[in-house]
Amino acid sequence: VATKVLVRKPHPTRSRQSVYLPTNLGEALLGEGGLDPFMEDPSSLWMLHWQALSHQSSLPIWWSVFNDFPAIEFSEDELVRYCADEIAATTWSQPKETSVRKDVDCLLRMYTTRQTRHRQSIDEMLDSPFRDLGLVAPAASGDRTYRFVRGKKPTMSAIAVAYACLDFLAVSDPDARTASMNRLAADPGSPGRLLKLTEDSIAAAIEEVSGLSEQISMASPAGTSQLVVDGEPVAVASQL
Repeated sequence: VATKVLVRKPHPTRSRQSVYLPTNLGEALLGEGGLDPFMEDPSSLWMLHWQALSHQSSLPIWWSVFNDFPAIEFSEDELVRYCADEIAATTWSQPKETSVRKDVDCLLRMYTTRQTRHRQSIDEMLDSPFRDLGLVAPAASGDRTYRFVRGKKPTMSAIAVAYACLDFLAVSDPDARTASMNRLAADPGSPGRLLKLTEDSIAAAIEEVSGLSEQISMASPAGTSQLVVDGEPVAVASQL
């Protein structure tokens, strides 16, 4: 549900129950005859990561960590304190710190290899496939310290980057047909923040895709590099 491949809806005959149905994205990606039903293409994981964290995210800790947390290198305790402080500044019902710590632990287990000194069960030894995205890595500064990996990602295709840029533009400013590299790299909810990309890596991806699609191009008015879209961003993204 968080990655938007399923949606929960009321049960048609039982008022206290729900049913889970595939979304259009779920069918297109994982359904019979889908683009990647066995999740063999790394771009599929990038797509699910983007869907989970982009607009209307249902993972507040994930959103806060990837979108707002300012540090590049951090310890698990620092991340827990930051998330607890962020939640305390909202009008939400305040959870216990143990709940926040469990979410942070889950996030770190999802994106990086965890080091442990105790014996592990088979389930504990299995690594999440999202670890292969290379977004979070163990840091050399000590036990349970981590760092975000910024810049071009080897498993992220140029089309995946362009899709994220178009999707971001469609949600943040659907009438716009241009977006500066700075905006795509630094604005809240942007590909630069959620995918940990630099301006240069975004620009390189758009340049590559512009050779494949006539509806996407790069321009530099007044020396400022920007994405130019010929058409509605949603429509252009669906054709990539």
